Amino acid sequence: MLLEYLHPAWAHHPSVCALVTTRRGGVSRGAYADFNLGVHVGDDAGAVRENRARLERISAPCFFVNQAHGATVVEARAETRGVLPVADALWTRQSNLAIVVLTADCFPVMLASTDGTLVGLAHCGWRPLAAGVLSNLVSAMPVRPSELCAWIGPGISASHYEVGDELIKTMQGLSPAGLLDGVFLPRHARIYADLERLIRNQLAHLGVACAPDVPPCTFSDDRFFSHRRDGPTTGRFASLAAC
Repeated sequence: MLLEYLHPAWAHHPSVCALVTTRRGGVSRGAYADFNLGVHVGDDAGAVRENRARLERISAPCFFVNQAHGATVVEARAETRGVLPVADALWTRQSNLAIVVLTADCFPVMLASTDGTLVGLAHCGWRPLAAGVLSNLVSAMPVRPSELCAWIGPGISASHYEVGDELIKTMQGLSPAGLLDGVFLPRHARIYADLERLIRNQLAHLGVACAPDVPPCTFSDDRFFSHRRDGPTTGRFASLAAC
């Protein structure tokens, strides 16, 4: 099967390359079928190596990080590729280097400078969002927020994301309070969270323009891995950006 991927629809500079993989086009089997790129989920290591090699055949050399659901940001450089720093966001100004985040319900958020010289990526689950991962990434990139554009990749939609007290209490500590506008949706005595709305609220507060298109829902779209739909034994797909 041919490797399948999506090109983000956003108004970035022509020099910026960005894509999102699906679960189709790799060699993994079973619950990880078939283009799993996560080394930490229990898949066969040889299969993941082959899948990552296939990714690099259609992209620049890839810079991965060890995601920890935090808010640490690193600058990706070719000379440190393979070190796997602990981080949930990264950016680069180097050409011929692709930065990558892996997800399976959390939202990948891509940033690019309007002149095409910088790209950034953030892993936006609720914990990184609450910890300030987007704010940290925008602050780390050496350009004004008004000179950045953003695109939100596939993630779990609010209709499939029932949440509990821990998430609600943590989010209620965010400031300003307007960041939570439209985020919590009560339905039939349950609470659902719209992380896409929270991302858009945070980007607007930071002064970063965001593409308006609605991202695919990983839970309902079987082209993507979904932790909430499939449980812990599932793969990870990649979002990739290069300048």
